[in-house]
Amino acid sequence: MKRHFVVQTILIAGLVAVAGTPAVADMDRSRIPDVSRGADDAHDRGSFAFGGPGDAKQVDRTIRIKALDTMHYDKREIAVRAGETVRFIVTNAGKIRREFVIGDAAEQHEHEKEMQGMSGMAMPDEANGISLAPGETKSIVWRFAGPGAVELACHEPGHYEAGMVSRVVVGK
Repeated sequence: MKRHFVVQTILIAGLVAVAGTPAVADMDRSRIPDVSRGADDAHDRGSFAFGGPGDAKQVDRTIRIKALDTMHYDKREIAVRAGETVRFIVTNAGKIRREFVIGDAAEQHEHEKEMQGMSGMAMPDEANGISLAPGETKSIVWRFAGPGAVELACHEPGHYEAGMVSRVVVGK
């Protein structure tokens, strides 16, 4: 018990000392990842209102998409059914890095804000998105939820604003 108290006291004193230093006190805390969400966050589990990662053994169809240097994907609109599992095979046919992020408008807006704070760093592959080097091909399997609109978008700096977005219409 006494040892536990001593360890806690040392840890707290260390945190107070570090927090009082100018480097820590003046830093932009908005750039610190929020780790308080833990595994209960839907994003961490790969669960979203618009669907989630699909089972590669239960793919209903495969759709090939190219990311082009014209700041577009070669498919502007895709129709799918609610509950359909699609394997997207995405090729970066351009000369610079691209992303392929699946999300509704709210998710895309949130990801865009996140990427703006990363100053050109490549996004790691996530449950609903992949990053592609020039000439690279990757796939992502997605099971679409209920009817609505979903976007496929690139959030490399300036790409989303330039219109690098395809629309997925999820029907009944």
